[in-house]
Amino acid sequence: MRDVASEEPVDAPAGFVMNFLATSFGERRGGRATFTMAVSVPLGMRAGGTAITKDVDVTLSCETSPAENRAIGIRWAPRGGGAFPTFIGRLRAEPVDETHALMKLEGRYAAPGGTLGRLFDVVAGTRIAEATLRQLLETVRAAIEADYRVRIGMAM
Repeated sequence: MRDVASEEPVDAPAGFVMNFLATSFGERRGGRATFTMAVSVPLGMRAGGTAITKDVDVTLSCETSPAENRAIGIRWAPRGGGAFPTFIGRLRAEPVDETHALMKLEGRYAAPGGTLGRLFDVVAGTRIAEATLRQLLETVRAAIEADYRVRIGMAM
């Protein structure tokens, strides 16, 4: 298992971010929500080059009140197995100021098994895990900011 982390600024207050996550992915669905996300990781260092794309099944869970600990459990695994890492961690939001937050996703990933998996991890595993974290945070950020803009517009 290797540690991995990513963060994403959000144009919404930290409390709004956590409440959005709790109501969108947790409380309305019995404390757990699962969805599939396509992850694309470039094989080379150049933009626009060949990439590996794989669906990962993501599960978000509210083990305790997000308002209390400001964190939501998260895990994912590649759909159908394969050469993508599995991950378990926590998603939280920290206030930057009254209207902005920083989402942080921290956890550990496991490379696919065996000697080949360890070799793959050295070559590309960390890059794939980090890209998956970034893509997830970007997707969640876009949804949060869109909802926040609608709610702010309704309040005016």
